[in-house]
Amino acid sequence: MSSAALAEDVVGLLAHLGVERVDVFGFSVGGAVTLDLAVRHPELVRRIVVSSVSFSPDGMRPENAEAVGAMTVDMIEGTPMAESYRAKSPHPEGLQGLLDKLGAFDGGPGWSDAEIEGIAAPTLITVGDCDAVRLEHAVRFLRLRGGDVNGDFAGVPTSQLAVLPGTTHFSGLARTALVLDVVTTFLAG
Repeated sequence: MSSAALAEDVVGLLAHLGVERVDVFGFSVGGAVTLDLAVRHPELVRRIVVSSVSFSPDGMRPENAEAVGAMTVDMIEGTPMAESYRAKSPHPEGLQGLLDKLGAFDGGPGWSDAEIEGIAAPTLITVGDCDAVRLEHAVRFLRLRGGDVNGDFAGVPTSQLAVLPGTTHFSGLARTALVLDVVTTFLAG
């Protein structure tokens, strides 16, 4: 399982459905898929929201690699991820299998600064303030996308960063009202 392979699945689905351009929201592994789409298939994306994802391995906290490979159901019991999976999956007993696949996910080398700078789609980056992604990386990501300027004088850039307070990687989307406001405002812009 890799972001490139998953992105090609999305490309195939869009072609099958006859959808020419989309706004894409991707969280975690889905964020990597979204980045791959924006870099390799810019004609398909209008705007992107990438949540809790780094564009290069150095953007992740060092303890992540070992922890993700060793995740068990007991470790995430009670989190929104576990609860949502069980509520929506036709096979709720398969959660450990999903965790094993996530642990084996091939994030690859990531994307170069030039590839991130070259993304044509306006980009919203969201990250929790205690996420698996380092905050310094999220700011670097924003800068590569043309952000981190004085918007009062330069105008608000088309790419933006939202840091969600009191938010971890697993609880990042659980603050529905906050996420919905940030995302829908960006997509309407």
